[in-house]
Amino acid sequence: MKRGCVLFLAICVCLCAACAARAEYSPGCLMEPPRAVREHIARDYADYALEDYCEIHGTPKGDYGFALLTKGKERLLVGYHEEEGRMVCWLKSHGAVMQGSEEAWFDAAPKGETRYTVDGTPYLTDGLSFSVTRLDDAGEMYLKSVTYHWEDGGFKLTGYWDLDAFYGGVDVANGVLHFSNQLEGWDFGKAYGTVQRDLRYVSYDALPKTIDEARKKLTQEPDIPEGGLLEARKVRFTGGQKYPVYTGPGEKYVRSGNGKGQVSTNDWIQAFGRVGDYIMIQYDISAERYRIGWIEASAMPKGESAGWMTFGQGVQTLKQDCTLTDDPLNSGAPLCDLQAGDQVINLCNLGYDWVYVQVSQSSGLYCGFVPSWALEE
Repeated sequence: MKRGCVLFLAICVCLCAACAARAEYSPGCLMEPPRAVREHIARDYADYALEDYCEIHGTPKGDYGFALLTKGKERLLVGYHEEEGRMVCWLKSHGAVMQGSEEAWFDAAPKGETRYTVDGTPYLTDGLSFSVTRLDDAGEMYLKSVTYHWEDGGFKLTGYWDLDAFYGGVDVANGVLHFSNQLEGWDFGKAYGTVQRDLRYVSYDALPKTIDEARKKLTQEPDIPEGGLLEARKVRFTGGQKYPVYTGPGEKYVRSGNGKGQVSTNDWIQAFGRVGDYIMIQYDISAERYRIGWIEASAMPKGESAGWMTFGQGVQTLKQDCTLTDDPLNSGAPLCDLQAGDQVINLCNLGYDWVYVQVSQSSGLYCGFVPSWALEE
């Protein structure tokens, strides 16, 4: 038995005949796609090869189909939803699956099987999950895998592994990643924080592959203090993207991060609202550093929007020296130093302790936060 097959069984304990011929894989895989799917692939992806196809039946929103398409080292996951008896395309994602020219395939567990999470917890399959597994360069080891399950109205990431980085697997739930290796009886522990779980936006390459990486990178979005104008909600951006961040709503403002600030969409992002063509957001740079800034509104994913914001324009004077920050809820890291007597435009409050202001300095125009005690009444 191949070493990779042992891992596949031990980590996921998938009761399919994964070491036998491809034709013996779990029911639901290696199906002949329906005519509508074949026609769609032939029309829109004529230069791709169909690698595998599976279907998931009986979700609260009906039946789904998934196709793996390849072109050289590029792999594309295409999703279909049955509407009026015909499969209609609703998903096209490179990020949700592993890239590479090595062979990959689906495993869709039928309803009623006993399987196990990577930490050995048994569960009864409901027929609403599927995995994509990819071989290594030599075609001998099941090197990478990712699993999605229907929950909360859509397909969500529930587990993955990458044996290049970690000899084990990762169970994923809201706010927690559990790293373990059932084969060896090792439990490496849990990392707490947010990763993108929505199938539409997952980037497999951006997922933390070791517990040390996860504990270093992951955070959870903070609560916004009550008592001010600013309110935020978490927005699920398409994974694998980066956008420049400015301290205010436009390129006339200083760019964050000493002119290099950018947000990655692979972690949590909160959106406050819109001014002109820009969206005010908060995101994490590290576990110790968050940032509130502005990105172009065109970066918002399809179907998402942010309400329009109106700021005050009252001019106030600083009564004490202080720093301007774009991270009032974590580090308080300074954007620039301000002196008593400097004038600022009071835009709004963030809770009771912070005031969002606009200020002009020799280095440029900024928006940021000052402590409320630093302003004259």
